[in-house]
Amino acid sequence: TDQARARSDSEQMIFDALHWTGLSWDEGPDVGGPFGPYRQSERKDIYQQHVGMLLDKGEAYRCFCTEDRLAKMRLQQQAEKRSFIGYDRTCRSIDPTEARDRAAAGESCVVRLKVPTEGKITFKDRLRGDVTRDTSETDDQVLLKTDGMPTYHLANVVDDHLMEITHVCRAEEWISSTPKHVVLYRAFGWEEPVWIHMGLLRHADHVTPRATSGVYTASLGALKNDDMVASQRGVRARGVHLGGRPAGRRDPRGGGGGRGRGRVRRVGRGQPPGHAALGAARDLR
Repeated sequence: TDQARARSDSEQMIFDALHWTGLSWDEGPDVGGPFGPYRQSERKDIYQQHVGMLLDKGEAYRCFCTEDRLAKMRLQQQAEKRSFIGYDRTCRSIDPTEARDRAAAGESCVVRLKVPTEGKITFKDRLRGDVTRDTSETDDQVLLKTDGMPTYHLANVVDDHLMEITHVCRAEEWISSTPKHVVLYRAFGWEEPVWIHMGLLRHADHVTPRATSGVYTASLGALKNDDMVASQRGVRARGVHLGGRPAGRRDPRGGGGGRGRGRVRRVGRGQPPGHAALGAARDLR
């Protein structure tokens, strides 16, 4: 969704690296499928339509704050040593009709999720049980940027729902973002997927592996190019982190609104679509 970083050659490098590992897929931008298009840059109209639904329901609002104002706001919050740094909801009180007219007149704005100001958000994690966060710790997340493109938070929820994803498997570092996604699912009136947040690969001292600690960490593309070196030194790939989304979908044979059996790939979704990174390959010399 970040157009400044979008490169067609990067996409091909991702495909090449994944094929090198022996992975294949049933659906995608290169093979097609029933839920396309599969590039988020080609789904802009879909995201804007769904943002319109949230605005009409009062579950989102237009924000006209400039980058300069937001930067000063964050500095002030940091100077006051606030426990939570986030948007102060200045534009939340603007009348929706006024906001619509200002946007129609060409005033630059983003669209933010209207997170409840009181209460708690609870979701069930398949590994961790109930996870609860106070709404005061959840920001009014930007959903649609000034260029009309979605943020990850909007795109992943809309895509997963429309593509009938049943299980979301990702790293535990995304637990803090899940309450926003839960609010989004509820705002749309959609059934949430099964949430599974998996632990990160760490050393015995609980430190995440880094190159300085003797652990080889590299992109799959780099490892592919260094194939001979990797094979000679006996590097074992462990903890492959593959961006994208699980392939679990509701089985139509499941009947009604049930989830059916669902198909799941163990993938991490905290990276740009199709991103591939080798999380920890240890030198076994």
